[in-house]
Amino acid sequence: MESLERVLGEVLAHLGNRATAQERVSYHVAESYTLKEEPVQYGSLRLQETDLYGAEFRALPPAEHMVLTAWIETEAQRELAPAENGLVYVRLGRRRGSLHVHPNLAKTRHVLLRTHGPRVEPGLLVLREQGFRIFTRRQLRAELSAHAKGAGVAAWQASADRDDDEHIYALFKTKADDSSQGLAWNIGEVMKQIETFESDVRQRPVENLGRISPNPRLLPLRDLLKARLTP
Repeated sequence: MESLERVLGEVLAHLGNRATAQERVSYHVAESYTLKEEPVQYGSLRLQETDLYGAEFRALPPAEHMVLTAWIETEAQRELAPAENGLVYVRLGRRRGSLHVHPNLAKTRHVLLRTHGPRVEPGLLVLREQGFRIFTRRQLRAELSAHAKGAGVAAWQASADRDDDEHIYALFKTKADDSSQGLAWNIGEVMKQIETFESDVRQRPVENLGRISPNPRLLPLRDLLKARLTP
């Protein structure tokens, strides 16, 4: 009985320990089945089995794989983003006061470009490195001068403001994702899925954003696939 009591005590202590592998499994099982959703059909699209940054690791589930929808204003930005040494930058705000960045931004794995129209560019961009780099607009101009010497970028640089050091941007290193070539998206459904995702209190941006807002928006790959246009 003493041995049984000891074993049961150890089991209870383990189950009550929030820092165990069992607790992680329990959390993800609960999250996965809280909402009853039909599986998303993605046809001939090949979803990678291994992680983008390490073939020895399993790829994130599409529900946890974050996609950044980044606003592009110029043709130069559209041409720069999918290049082999591509760059995508998004506005975060102004340096004056506090700057709040949603933690989902650091989880970005892919980027979807959207612009006036409204419309979204076909396919996806994949990040060449995890995370992003922070620049003031003045620093960003210097970075683009060093790494993206296109005429369109030079025109963007020519529009310097006196408050360049006040504007803060996140810079992502990107390139075209060959596996997503030919994919087309329904812009209305993309925005609907973003708004649905942001309705979760845990996923809301810092402020309420309208559909035409140039601010960065995020959604899981699983939800983006619901906006895929099929041939």
